[in-house]
Amino acid sequence: MEDESVNSQGMLEKPQKDVTFPTTKPKKGFNKLLLLIPLILLLAGGASYWLFFTKPSDTVNNSEITPTPFVQTSSTPTPEPVKKEDIQIQIYNGTGIPGEAALLKTRLEKFGYENIETANADSKDFTAAEVQFPENMDIQAMTEISENLEEYYNDVQVSSSGSGNTVKITTGIRKGYASPTPTKKPTASPTKSPTITGSITPTITPTPSPSVTPAV
Repeated sequence: MEDESVNSQGMLEKPQKDVTFPTTKPKKGFNKLLLLIPLILLLAGGASYWLFFTKPSDTVNNSEITPTPFVQTSSTPTPEPVKKEDIQIQIYNGTGIPGEAALLKTRLEKFGYENIETANADSKDFTAAEVQFPENMDIQAMTEISENLEEYYNDVQVSSSGSGNTVKITTGIRKGYASPTPTKKPTASPTKSPTITGSITPTITPTPSPSVTPAV
C-alpha cells in the first residue's frame, strides 16, 4: 500500500508526485549555424567596405576637371623627288687643265643626269671642287651628287643658295692627279752691240741759207 496521509478533515490524501517536463537536446547543426552567422556577417561587411571605398565614384566634380587644349599639328607635306632630267647642271673648269669639265660631265651622265653644260671658270687656280645647290633641292639628288664628287675629287666644298633646279659645280684637282707645275718661260739673254775699231772722219754737210719772202 502506498503511504497515505490523513488531512485535518479526516480524509485520506495520496502523496503527490513531482511532475517533470521532457527537455530537448540542442542539435549539433544548429550550433554550427550559430558559429557561421558572425563569420558570414564579417565577410559581408568586408565585401561591402571594399566595394564602397574602391569603386570609382559615378559623380564627377566638374570643377576639378581641367580640359586639355587640343593642339592641331600641321603635317609638313613631303616634297616629291625631282626627276633627274629636270635638274640642270653647270660645270665650270676651275683648274685650267683641258677636258676636266668634260670628264665630270661624262661621269654624271652615267648616273642619269642629262641637262649638263660646261664652261671655263673665271679663275683657274681651284684645288678643291665646289658645288652649289639651290636651297629647295631634292635631298636625294643632293646626296648622290655630293657623294659622287667626294669620290672623284680630293676636296669638295658644298654650299646652298637661291632656288630652282640648277646645280653649279667648279672642278678641282681629281684624286690621283698631281697638280700641274707651271713651266718657266725661257729668259732671253741680252745681245751685245758690235764694237767699232778705227778712227771715224766726220762728214760736213753745208746748210742752205733761208730765203726771205718780201712782204706784200
